[in-house]
Amino acid sequence: MDDIKEVEDALKELENMGAGNASKVMSELINKEVKLVVPKIKIVDKSNIVSIVGGPESMVVCMYSSISGDLSGNVIIAFQKEEAFKLIDLLSDKDIGSTSILEDEGKKHLEEAGKILIKPYLDPLSEFLDINVHGGNVRVISTFGRSLSDFLLLNVNEENTLLITTNFSVPDANISGDFAFLLAFSSIQKLINAIKTKL
Repeated sequence: MDDIKEVEDALKELENMGAGNASKVMSELINKEVKLVVPKIKIVDKSNIVSIVGGPESMVVCMYSSISGDLSGNVIIAFQKEEAFKLIDLLSDKDIGSTSILEDEGKKHLEEAGKILIKPYLDPLSEFLDINVHGGNVRVISTFGRSLSDFLLLNVNEENTLLITTNFSVPDANISGDFAFLLAFSSIQKLINAIKTKL
């Protein structure tokens, strides 16, 4: 879409602000520095959603929330399985390496973290574009990458979607993951129009 290219810089700036907000909150939760890299923006079809987490054979853990209001889609915080276990250890004040399977207690820690992180991630959309966007209940999913799209696209009934991702890392704990904003194709023009009114 040509319109995407026109507002790409603004989209990246919004993603930078959202991911920056979330990374600051995560840093406070785990008491460690969180680093970000430059966001990536692309339109993908359903089969390529697995690119968020490294491919179809990767075992992944995601904190995921649908978004509603003026836009529809999902927010995802995705990790390779071993990275998620390290995060659980940090969130529960355990030595890294203590968690080896995803149990209910670990899921609860991730769900609570997701609830805290997703609101500041979405805030720039409301603050700077004057659009109504809010997250829903946070779910924790553990699955192979190839099955990920089935979960993430439950409320996105189109073949194509806008995917904005920002990789982050916690160098002290050797953890990396991705913030991802997955927007339904039918909502893309609404987002573009909202940005253009502010340019």
